[in-house]
Amino acid sequence: MSLPDLIYRPRRLRRTPTLRRMVRETSLSPADLIYPLFVDETLDERRPVGSMPGVWRLPVSEVAEVAKEVHALGIPGIILFGIPAHKDAIGSEAWNPEGIVQRAIREAKQAVPELCVIADSCFCEYTEHGHCGVLTVTGDVDNDPTLARYAAIAVALATLGNTAGGMTTYALGRLVPERTRHKLDERALRRLERYGSPATFFAFLPLLGDALCFAAGWLRVNWPAALAFMAAGRLARYLLVAYASGALRAA
Repeated sequence: MSLPDLIYRPRRLRRTPTLRRMVRETSLSPADLIYPLFVDETLDERRPVGSMPGVWRLPVSEVAEVAKEVHALGIPGIILFGIPAHKDAIGSEAWNPEGIVQRAIREAKQAVPELCVIADSCFCEYTEHGHCGVLTVTGDVDNDPTLARYAAIAVALATLGNTAGGMTTYALGRLVPERTRHKLDERALRRLERYGSPATFFAFLPLLGDALCFAAGWLRVNWPAALAFMAAGRLARYLLVAYASGALRAA
């Protein structure tokens, strides 16, 4: 389209690379990216995705290695898409604690704790019919039961991811020398010294939660028990949130 009335067409701010760098509004770097990982429960070794050159379907055993490679490139996060070995009418593998994405989350966070891990919560890949929800007898998506399943997926993923983060903080606490007690949160220490590992149930609380996890590691609290209580506390929190929102009552 021509603009005959525009006699002067200024290009002074685009004339040289230096000027273009000075005035450009948008820049793109690895720090702006999220790397997609397609994790396939049926594979023992990676396979290329034909429609996306350079993209692979991975077994869960390779997630940790790829997470480290992504982090080394300066990419701050990954998003996980799961391909389960078993599918059914309601996509139940999507909220299975030992499902493919849940296991991949554990692998990624253990390998690179600071990596941002995003989980795709759509469960079309988990249903045998390929729809993103539970179907009625007429083949339509039944909205209310579907929302309840999405809430279950969100609760499972949030519980797992948050527990992995808590245990990472616990592990960091174990590395701190014993003589540094004065630098730890006294509230957290008192609760743990009085109640032991059950105190980590409240590790989901804002502000106090991270201090509890760190102090539990410093005190060498039994880690399987701490893991169980952390997971139980986070599960209770997210179940309460999901129930209060009405999502879990929709089933």
